[in-house]
Amino acid sequence: MKHKHLEDKTEHVDALSEAVAELDQQIQLSLENQQHDMIDHLDDYFDTVETRLASLRNFCRSLREQTGKEKKPQ
Repeated sequence: MKHKHLEDKTEHVDALSEAVAELDQQIQLSLENQQHDMIDHLDDYFDTVETRLASLRNFCRSLREQTGKEKKPQ
């Protein structure tokens, strides 16, 4: 009787171990997907920042041309 009980517990532990391994794999995939999504989001964000910065530089250049002022040396 004890032997059967031990077998049942062993099977239960094995099933739990498999479930934990599967959950771990799903979590890893989810984290990788989130990481890729965040990288894509940051890439898009920096593209937007670069575009806005270029637009601002053009605006400043245009203002300098209109006012006849030269860029100050740094």
